[in-house]
Amino acid sequence: MRRAVGLYVSGLSAAAVAERLGCSKSALQRLLRERGVSRSRPKLSEWQVDQAVRLYQSGMLLREIGAKFGVSRDCVRLALMRRGFARRPGLGGREC
Repeated sequence: MRRAVGLYVSGLSAAAVAERLGCSKSALQRLLRERGVSRSRPKLSEWQVDQAVRLYQSGMLLREIGAKFGVSRDCVRLALMRRGFARRPGLGGREC
């Protein structure tokens, strides 16, 4: 349990921690709530955003970039939008 909290507060998303530890996201969120851990969303550092820009420009998908940094694809998408990037056309109508 201590490991789960440590991973989460280090910046990994709840989904990434749950996957790494082999538990459900809801079970992890319940544990975090019981332990009084703030559920603020993980954010990318400026260096990570710079890297995300390069990866996105090279063709990597938002979900792949998010997985690399332990954040959601929406976190990556928002960081790229703040840098002025428009979303690429999705795969089958949906960006993953």
